[in-house]
Amino acid sequence: MKKRDVALLLCILIIFGIAHLVYSANNFSPLIKNLDKEIFVCENEQLSFYLDITDPDNDSLTLDIFPKNPFYTFASKTGDTYEIYSGILDKSKAGKGWTTYDEIVSVSDGQYADSRNLNITVIEINNAPSVENIGVQTVRINRNFHKEVAVSDIEDGQQSSGNFSFNLTFLDGEKFFDVDAFGKINFIANSGNEGNYNISLCVTDRSLEISHPEILPECRQTGKNISACQNFSLTVTDENHAPTITSFNPTDTDLIATEGGEIQFNITMYDPDATPLDAYLYIDKSLSKYVSGLESGGTFAELTASLGCPSFGNHTITIEVTDGELNDSINWEVDVDKGACPIQLCTARWSCGDWNTCKNSKNISGWSQERECIDINNCNSTLNKPSEIQQCSSTENPSCFDGIKNCHDNSCEILADCGGPCSPCPTCSDKIQNQGEESIDCGGPCQSCGVEKLKVSFPITYILVFVAIVLLILLAIRLAKIYRMEREIQRFK
Repeated sequence: MKKRDVALLLCILIIFGIAHLVYSANNFSPLIKNLDKEIFVCENEQLSFYLDITDPDNDSLTLDIFPKNPFYTFASKTGDTYEIYSGILDKSKAGKGWTTYDEIVSVSDGQYADSRNLNITVIEINNAPSVENIGVQTVRINRNFHKEVAVSDIEDGQQSSGNFSFNLTFLDGEKFFDVDAFGKINFIANSGNEGNYNISLCVTDRSLEISHPEILPECRQTGKNISACQNFSLTVTDENHAPTITSFNPTDTDLIATEGGEIQFNITMYDPDATPLDAYLYIDKSLSKYVSGLESGGTFAELTASLGCPSFGNHTITIEVTDGELNDSINWEVDVDKGACPIQLCTARWSCGDWNTCKNSKNISGWSQERECIDINNCNSTLNKPSEIQQCSSTENPSCFDGIKNCHDNSCEILADCGGPCSPCPTCSDKIQNQGEESIDCGGPCQSCGVEKLKVSFPITYILVFVAIVLLILLAIRLAKIYRMEREIQRFK
């Protein structure tokens, strides 16, 4: 063989070697960059935390969190969005004071992985008590007045729990009755009490038993007790006279409207006892709006009826005025035409747990595994719901030593026999020299160890391989020609 043929062969071998090194060195480990050790989120809020993940190869990455529920992960198909998210985190997720969830967040390209330990703390907040609308009240002299004010609170229960402080204040006039520790007002009015009174009732709940140190900066409250108040008017009279609606608009009580629209109403009202009248608007006997006489002056009220979608058909709209004992009302009959109602879409956000252990179901489906998927937006639909069962391949007893990437012990491995239920996968952030690294967490699939690492894109790799193949073909042709020439020489000898 001539020297040029030997040189050609050596060139091919060198090209193949370079192509192999470039290809094998081209896959770098993905890296999670901005994940702190603790994330705070407040009760009644949703977590949405976006991760900064880099991968020099732009591989399709798998993002995961363990354990799941109430937290999940999302990775876009384009690889530009990586998110840790949750549904609304209610009191059960916050617990007493706070609850810290120990999570492992991982990302994998199928060959290499990166993972971070993460604490997500859900901080309990103190929810304000809700106090019913008391409205205008009227009591006659020498009659008993009894009222139990309805209160509800997520932490402290109902008004009868004894967990609230009640405070009743007369905004004008002399105070002649009070409220007890259970929200009950009970008294007998006498002639000396006759008149109109403006009153404020405030309810104060208890502080949280224990508050997280970061509750103020994170949740914008201290966890201390919170008050809620309702103002109302009270008329004490010897003889109560009925209120009347003296004028109203629209004056036509037969109306035509369109779905999704609104109808404006206003009324003028009169009470002989000078009681500030409350006004209520009902659509088909269902309360829609309320105007307090104490806040509006009690003689004039503006109310808006909102016609939802769909609301096609005939409806009755009623406005009722009251002094707390006697009433007056007026009805409008409304024919609602179909309109261009906006489509109210609820977009489901399906969030799935880990696949359970792959099992032989001993039927036509063979080996299969299951998981549970929930819609954290609660759209009450199964549209686009992910599959909760899939076929799989596994062993009778999957483990961390079977050489298979599978699910067992209530979670799934990140790579074969590591991550999830197994020991952590080697990463470029574990402070261990492993997975072919030149030094601790650098070199190999990790970032360079102080020297810029040669990075060659996949297209160049393909070009080098193609050139090597062409040269190999040329070498084969050349060797065949040499072989034929040597046979011809041997024949003539």
